[in-house]
Amino acid sequence: VHRFVAAERIVEALEAKDSAHLERQEAEEALKYCHWTLALYEGYAAPEETSTEEESRANGILALVTRSTGASEISVLSSDLDNDSQASDLLCPRFVLAMDKQKSELILCVRGTQTLSDLFADLIGDTEDFAGGQAHAGILHSSHRVLEKIMEPLQQGLEELQQSTANPRLVLVGHSLGAGVCQLLAVLLVAGSEWSLPESVALRCFLFAPPPVFGLEPKARG
Repeated sequence: VHRFVAAERIVEALEAKDSAHLERQEAEEALKYCHWTLALYEGYAAPEETSTEEESRANGILALVTRSTGASEISVLSSDLDNDSQASDLLCPRFVLAMDKQKSELILCVRGTQTLSDLFADLIGDTEDFAGGQAHAGILHSSHRVLEKIMEPLQQGLEELQQSTANPRLVLVGHSLGAGVCQLLAVLLVAGSEWSLPESVALRCFLFAPPPVFGLEPKARG
């Protein structure tokens, strides 16, 4: 429900003559990336003879995004969308990493809670030391798992974009659990101990219904 409410609020901001919250360009961008989050819940296609099931899932998402946003020249660099395989990697949410050559950007979209495995990440609510504060333990672990899986294609994709533009962009998009993962991923990518985003790469986050995942002081449970 939250993801549809987010889309409605963005449309309202676009239609309003005066918005205290979003400039029109920001609202249009937010609506565009909201379509990505919707696609991760809905966009699976039947496998073709020449593709694997994972490729078909990713292609289904791209088809929905293309139809909804009019985007072109989008390709998938990495994805993990199979709910069944998630049982062997409980705290890794479903995601897709794509390249939009027309916009000179990479898009990482992380799905929200939909499976029992996702629920485990939500429910591990203890805190861990992180970036000078305390982070939600389950979602922090999920952030590390996603980063491990995308690190190589992320670096390769940025290198490819840097050959054609001086200032590529990485966009993190998520709803619910996925938004929490993207919050912590942003910190890991900017201040990573082993690798961090080059200064020439702009980082943007579009988070829909994000949970509280980080604080300087943990709050006692009521």
